[in-house]
Amino acid sequence: MEEQNPVMALLDGLTQAIHERSHMVANQNSEFRASVMEQLQHQHSHREIRIEGASMPTFHGKLQESVDKFIFEAKLFMNGKNIDYDLPGNQARVVAMLASNL
Repeated sequence: MEEQNPVMALLDGLTQAIHERSHMVANQNSEFRASVMEQLQHQHSHREIRIEGASMPTFHGKLQESVDKFIFEAKLFMNGKNIDYDLPGNQARVVAMLASNL
């Protein structure tokens, strides 16, 4: 068996350690980028959109009016404005929007 020069053994060890660290940093960088991209997409998907000419439907309580149709049109309006009416943080706002159009 041939013994390895201590300097070469040290260099091999350092090379191996640098190689392992570079892979670890590359993996962390990839995970970080994926996390940032997911956060940006999440933020962008919750932005309210302005729709020219569209308005929240109104319900007057007349006999010929349908509550189901009003709710359906209100949901369509909120979907169009990118308002998630099922999101717990939006519930108070959705109730206020609905109540102001009754």
